[in-house]
Amino acid sequence: MDILTKKQRYELITSIKGRGEIPLKFAYLGEGASNWDAIAKQRSDKTKGINSVEAELLRKKIKNLVLVQNRLVL
Repeated sequence: MDILTKKQRYELITSIKGRGEIPLKFAYLGEGASNWDAIAKQRSDKTKGINSVEAELLRKKIKNLVLVQNRLVL
């Protein structure tokens, strides 16, 4: 069973040939998803873990995010 669609395979090949890089979104496929899940679970219980840092950043920027969203809607 192939984890990439035909379009994703072309995108991956184009990125590697054209820019010499693998797009980050491909890191979360297959085993990469399991690896990231393990890291996130390991760090989520600490006071400065992934979830708390992300939440802190969102709290600091929420007003700006809402203002930008309101401008886009109006």
